[in-house]
Amino acid sequence: MAAETPKMPGPQWFADPQNPAQWRWWDGTQWTDHYAPRETPPGTQARAHVPRIHETPTPTVVLVVFRQLGQSDALARFSREHAYAYTWSLNDPPQIGQWIIVPTYDGHKHAIIGAIGAPADAQGHTLKAVASLVSQAELDKVAAEKGEPLDAYEWVNVTSVGDCQEVLDRKLPYAVQVELFPWERGNSVTARVDGQRVGELPASVATRLHPVLHARRKAGMPPVMVRGEARRGDYVPVYLAVNIPHRDKFAGWIASVTPEGFTRPRPKEEDVNLHALNKYDEELAALFEKYGARTRGIEARIEWTTTPSGKYAGQPMGIVSLDGITFAELHASHPDKWQAIYDDHQTETPGRLLVKFWEHEGRHGAFAVYKPPQPSENQRSAAG
Repeated sequence: MAAETPKMPGPQWFADPQNPAQWRWWDGTQWTDHYAPRETPPGTQARAHVPRIHETPTPTVVLVVFRQLGQSDALARFSREHAYAYTWSLNDPPQIGQWIIVPTYDGHKHAIIGAIGAPADAQGHTLKAVASLVSQAELDKVAAEKGEPLDAYEWVNVTSVGDCQEVLDRKLPYAVQVELFPWERGNSVTARVDGQRVGELPASVATRLHPVLHARRKAGMPPVMVRGEARRGDYVPVYLAVNIPHRDKFAGWIASVTPEGFTRPRPKEEDVNLHALNKYDEELAALFEKYGARTRGIEARIEWTTTPSGKYAGQPMGIVSLDGITFAELHASHPDKWQAIYDDHQTETPGRLLVKFWEHEGRHGAFAVYKPPQPSENQRSAAG
């Protein structure tokens, strides 16, 4: 008869073998770097070592209070005596102040963790298991609906996560710290969780951040870490979103993580997509009449404003004009090809936007090339 396969205990808190004065989270296979203070001894003493096979571990209990989701200062009047107790059945360690969803007699409700304990803290409650966590995206949505200002960050989906499903699935549904790692060749930036690759940053972000990350690595500086969140998807079962500064804050963020003395390499020129041309048919026709199809391009003026409404409200948008005539836009919904222009204007070292007009079967349009500012002698010396 085959011997029974030994099983390790599931994820929960145990006394830290290196410091018995605090709790440490056992994820079911190994110790993690999550800790919690042992303010009161549990009813059944936790083991101060890696649990042996067949040991029955002490369940983790979270004490919660029911609050309206997103309520500010939700733990101001937290009391253990008036809290409800639930067992923690999720793979990630519980955190005080974390919003969760728990089953009640009236269905599932939102609650917030006020304390972490052991079965003795249940105080006679019939224990039920925590159902799920509340994502940061849901908290952001509630804050927006209440008219509260959101922070200057946005969620960006990581790409190429198809072969990283097993790693990401172990992180559901919880916030994680994501390391941004630059590849030696090209402009790719890999997203890593616990040292394991989980995907790539989208090109619109990676190509601008890669040189700085690469310079930090060469200088021996610590990696850049951002907040991330593993989520369930439709086409891909599990995907990862990372929280990075909004487009209008991105240049400042890059500046803050840039190594001292670093001069960011810039391309000699870059094609730029002009948008909303169909709004300016008459203006384009008039400019074509004046300038024709110049091969070298004519320098246009950009006036920066913000999108007044809709999905991209508050994000930067460029108004492109020539001779005082507006004929195109750099639209907020398509920043891939003009973000470098905006960065240069923010640092007050703008380059030149060279426009060429065209005419085809009675229709007029324009396309552009951006030539960034040339570095000064000091900058060239520093880069060399």
